[in-house]
Amino acid sequence: MLIHHLVDGNFERSAPSWLGRIFNAPIGVQLFLVLSGWLLGGQLLRALRRSGRIDVFRFWGRRWLRTLPAYYAVLALRVISGRNSLPEGAGMLVFTQNYLAPNAWQISWSLCVQEHFYLVLPLVLLVVARRPRLGIAVGLASLLVPALLRCTLSRSPGEWFEMVYAPTHMRLDALALGVLLAALSEGGGTVWTWCRKQGRALAVGGLATIAVIDFTPWFFGDTLASGFAFSIGTLGLSVGAALLIPAAVESNPQERRWWCAPVTWIADHAYVLYLLHTSVYSVVQAAAERLALPPLAIAVLMIAATACAAWILRATVERPALRVRDRLLASPKPVGPPPRATELRAQQRLGGVVQPPDAGAS
Repeated sequence: MLIHHLVDGNFERSAPSWLGRIFNAPIGVQLFLVLSGWLLGGQLLRALRRSGRIDVFRFWGRRWLRTLPAYYAVLALRVISGRNSLPEGAGMLVFTQNYLAPNAWQISWSLCVQEHFYLVLPLVLLVVARRPRLGIAVGLASLLVPALLRCTLSRSPGEWFEMVYAPTHMRLDALALGVLLAALSEGGGTVWTWCRKQGRALAVGGLATIAVIDFTPWFFGDTLASGFAFSIGTLGLSVGAALLIPAAVESNPQERRWWCAPVTWIADHAYVLYLLHTSVYSVVQAAAERLALPPLAIAVLMIAATACAAWILRATVERPALRVRDRLLASPKPVGPPPRATELRAQQRLGGVVQPPDAGAS
């Protein structure tokens, strides 16, 4: 995502064409949404399996203390600096911008989707927990209806980003796919056992699916608003992301590699990087143009400045908020059977991947 916005917004002409090709499709968004559905769906389904209940208010409190403080801090800076007006900022306080003003702070549409997901998911699971047929119907509708809507509305006149790309109901299929995969895992049936055994093969298939969709101009070429192709392409990216999960669950998170330290830093700071990067890019770009710096130097400055700003925001806002959250809403002692080893591996392996804008599962 950071590289996509770096290339797309600043270096379309100077960047190699293959770089723009790799980051043209919304791979990061779909991966994030599927993993979010998997992690949060698994968390809530696990609570249902162990205790037969979901503490909805505690779930909301932990989610909001995780995401809102840093978000409101950046929003305040944007309003003070004039990047967003007061009326726009008021709407952003309650995450309506992906419907009412998606271009006002463009990247925040995906956080709106996530916040709406937080609000609705535990309520839906409580309703369908004892009604398996209703749960299947809701899951299938969430998978199929968004794709059909994207296909239909992409052909209609109007603002494509506002109508098709940003609204929450257009992204339910990726979230639902993650939740359905979590339901298979929590059920522990033969389907999930097969998925675990075939994890590497599924991961290869997932990577191949993502690569084919990404590099086929028919899906994500010069325009994303390609009706049927965009609809199927977006769903295909979600399926490809879902196919990666069984292999990640079965891998050993204790194996240390040279890349563990930088990846851990990125995972820890991913949410604040997400919130800050486009704003920092625009500030650096304006300053660099006055200094007539070469494109490579501008790119290095953008990345370095974003990393520094993210470190400051995490240290001053995000970490204190997490400490408050852990004091007020500490995790209760588990009731019922202990988690399976694969569950623990899944949490350890995937917990940091889904940071922007979800930033963890607990």
